[in-house]
Amino acid sequence: MSSSHWVNITIAAMGLVATIISGVIGYASGGDTIKKEYVQIAISNLNNKESSADMRSWSMEVISEFSPVPFGKNLRGNIVSGKALFPPPQLPASLSQNCDPVPVPPSPMTDPERIVWEQNLISAYGDCAARHRLTVDAWPKG
Repeated sequence: MSSSHWVNITIAAMGLVATIISGVIGYASGGDTIKKEYVQIAISNLNNKESSADMRSWSMEVISEFSPVPFGKNLRGNIVSGKALFPPPQLPASLSQNCDPVPVPPSPMTDPERIVWEQNLISAYGDCAARHRLTVDAWPKG
């Protein structure tokens, strides 16, 4: 075989190895995402006082499966029974801050510029205020 054939074979082999490595990395990281989602579901179930005993037991098993530190028997029992709850996540400061104050319009401002400015301001402020209130109201209370 000529040296150009070996170069082509080497390049193809390197491409195959790179593909395999990226596939393995993607598979491994995808598993972590699934684990994280299951743990989030389990914590949500355990923090919900209306979850059934079976759901709470399943949720504790999920968390125990993925926890690097084992839960003691008493703590497991308290979590499953609802005597111990996981703390809710903290609301990020950027979501809990109030909207910016309404800016003073430049003056003099005459129609139709004034009307456009007012409509944009009302729309932006209304959206911000609604997002803020819904986010704060929906966030679990600690």
